Parts: sequence; C-alpha cells; structure tokens
Amino acid sequence: MGETSVWISDNCVIEVRNLGAARDWYKKTFGLREASGEREEDSGRPFVDLRVSNDDTALTLVELEATSSAQSDM
Repeated sequence: MGETSVWISDNCVIEVRNLGAARDWYKKTFGLREASGEREEDSGRPFVDLRVSNDDTALTLVELEATSSAQSDM
C-alpha cells in the first residue's frame, strides 16, 4: 500500500498549453515527481520530465507554442 498504480511503459511526450498547471496536475493526480538532471528539449520549448521513481521512464510535458495552440483549435 502507499505505492502509486501508475506505470509508464515507454518514454512519451504530451504537449500542453500551460506547463505549470499541467505539471502540478500530473504530480497531484498520479503522484509523479520531477526528474532530476539537466537536459535540453530538442524543440527549445519549455518542458518538464516527470517520473514515477528515479529508475522509471519519463513522461515529458512540453509547452505548446502560441501559434500551435491556435492552429490545433481549428
């Protein structure tokens, strides 16, 4: 008991409109933690890596660009 039932089978990326709000929601809802370490996202956009534990694969949240979010609403 006390362990999360979330399991990330492979690294994945989710694009989000509000990185701070999404990070907080995933941490609270699924008990994920921010991964330690320094790395750059290939796109240059703001991002955060979340993990279940230090040894697990990462769920990466990447903030959408302003023009991308407007185009996806169409």
